[in-house]
Amino acid sequence: MNKVQLTASTAMPDPREQRTPTALYRLYAADETVLYIGVTDDPDRRFKQHRDSKPWWPQVARKTVEWHPSRSRALAVEAAAIAAETPTYNIDHNPAAVSYHWPPAGMPADRVDAVERVASPLPADQAEGIRRAAWEGFTRAQLSATSEERAAIEAFNALTVGITIEEWDTSTLDERLRDGFLGYYLERKDGARFLVFPFGQDPEQRLAAARTLLTEAGVTA
Repeated sequence: MNKVQLTASTAMPDPREQRTPTALYRLYAADETVLYIGVTDDPDRRFKQHRDSKPWWPQVARKTVEWHPSRSRALAVEAAAIAAETPTYNIDHNPAAVSYHWPPAGMPADRVDAVERVASPLPADQAEGIRRAAWEGFTRAQLSATSEERAAIEAFNALTVGITIEEWDTSTLDERLRDGFLGYYLERKDGARFLVFPFGQDPEQRLAAARTLLTEAGVTA
C-alpha cells in the first residue's frame, strides 16, 4: 500500500469571500512526476472518486492542494498549469496528451456505441475526455475483478445487450437514499432503453439488480 503525503501549499480561503472558494490540486508519483492536475470544492471527496475510478491511482505518492477565491480563477490556473507541466493523465489543455480513439479489447460493441453517441457531438477535447474515462473505467473493472466478479461482468454484458448503461455519482445524496439506490430502468418512447446504477457498484450486486429490474419490467434484453 502506497504511503500518501498530503501537503497544503497555500492558506485556506477566507470564509468571508463571497465567491465560491475552489481548490486546485496536483497528484504526484514517487519520482515527483505530475500525474494529474484538477479542481474541486471538496478535495477529500474528489480523491475518493479518483481512488475508486482511476487505474493509475496506486501511483499517487503525494498531493498538494491550493485554494483560489473562485472556481473561474481555479480553472484558469488549472489550464495554465496543465499546459506548462503536461501531467501524465490530463487530456484537456495538455499538449502531450495521448490520443484515445480506440476501445479496449473485450469491451462490448453496444458499450462502445453508447460512448460514441455521447462523445461524437462534443468538441474534440471533451469527446476525448469522455472516451478516455470510459475506456479506463472498463479496463480497470476487468483488471481488478476477481474470477467471480469477471463472471458477473460477463453475465451482465450478455444480459444487457442493446441497453445503454449509465452510472450516477451518488456520493452527494442523503445516506439513506444513497444506500437504497441499487439501480433504475427506463424505456423512452422512441424505444431506447437505459439502466442506471451507482458509480463503482460491485459487479455481482449490479448483475443481481439488473436481473431484478428487467424481470420486473418484463424486458428481454
